Order: sequence, then C-alpha cells, then structure tokens
Amino acid sequence: MKKYALVSENAPEKLTEIIGNLGYGCVLLPEFEYLQKPVASHADMLFFVINDKKILCDERYFSENKDLFSFCGEMQIVPSKVKLSERYPDDIWFDCLVYRGKLYGKKDRIAPEILDFYGKAEFIRQGYAGCSVLCTDRLAITSDKGIYKAITANGDKAVLVPPQKILLNGYDRGFIGGASGFDRCGNNVVLTGDPESIESGAKIVKLLESVGHKVVYPKGLPITDIGGIKFLS
Repeated sequence: MKKYALVSENAPEKLTEIIGNLGYGCVLLPEFEYLQKPVASHADMLFFVINDKKILCDERYFSENKDLFSFCGEMQIVPSKVKLSERYPDDIWFDCLVYRGKLYGKKDRIAPEILDFYGKAEFIRQGYAGCSVLCTDRLAITSDKGIYKAITANGDKAVLVPPQKILLNGYDRGFIGGASGFDRCGNNVVLTGDPESIESGAKIVKLLESVGHKVVYPKGLPITDIGGIKFLS
C-alpha cells in the first residue's frame, strides 16, 4: 500500500511539499457543506481512522467525493450511521482522541462505529478531543486540563502547556492537534508552521525530540489549525 496523508485543501504549498518529501501523497480535502466553513475541510472533523484499516466518514461526504478515495487500496471506507452538522455538538462525532490504545471523547457524541471497535471510552468535557492534542505513540501534548488529567490518570505520559495563539480563521484560536500530524513510519512530527510563531513552540519541539521524534515544519509560516494531518500507511 502506498502512503497518503489526508489534509485540508487549504494547507499551504510549503506544507504539502514537506509531506511529499516524507514519501506521502497528499489527498487534499474539499469542504463539506454541512460543517462550518472555517473547519469544513478539516481532516479531524471529517474522518476517523480505525486500526489503520478503515476510514470512517459521513456517507454524504463519501458520496460527493468518491473519486477522491480512489487512493484507498487496502483501506476500507466506512460510511457512518451519524450525520455531521455545523451545530455543536453534532460536528464532533469523529473528533475523538486515541492515545496508547485508549479512546477519549465527549459522552453521547462519539460515533457508534468507533465505540463498537474500542468497546469503551474515557468521557471528557472537551468535545474537540482529537484536535486538542498533539499526539504521537510516545507523548501527548495539550492545553486542555481535562484531557491532561484523564490521560495521566490512566498512567500515560502527557504534558500540559499554556493555550497557544494558533491561528484558525473565524475563531479566537486553534488547537495544537489541528496544527500537527504524526508520521509513524518515519517517526516524524509535522507542524503546520514555524514553532517560533507560538509561545511554547521551542518547548514543544524539545519535548518531542526528548522522546526520539524528529520535528519538521515549513519555516517562516505561522502555525495554523488546518484540521491536522492524518497519515495513512
């Protein structure tokens, strides 16, 4: 199976070049009319990847973009029973967090297919769990105290950082998870912009490097929440 990355069509060219240099084909996601425009092409709102084998999404989005998914190969597209809506909390069905095999999300707003697969979840207040955390297989970094407490209560490693001034059009600020992606094959963490553009950028890079990750990013661009980067391999 070839390697691909799902990323918003609004991703800057410098970022897609970096993703391509890591050996991934970029699948640029068009907007979905049922989500609010600033997040309508965000991968973390549109999809949930189950066990690296299935891509769960809204059936309407799949129907509108069938040609887009010709890359899938061995991966299976699973149309969900739920329908996304621009009104919170009906926009967060797929925006869950999985860290070290544990599922985190808002009660009654986790797509049933996700719950069926994991069997149980740690319920948290934050609805946008997936985009609130920069998550690798070794470390979780977040500004959300509730998620931090839930992860550490499970005995897993997490670091709490102050809220960052991450750009997201239409909102006061974005989330660190929505401004990053983890390339497990290459052990790379990809940021959407230069860490110098946020307050804890240098600290975040050092934390990631301290657990063995390489951090790559487009220099000179501000870190922006584009819905994260979903690496498929």
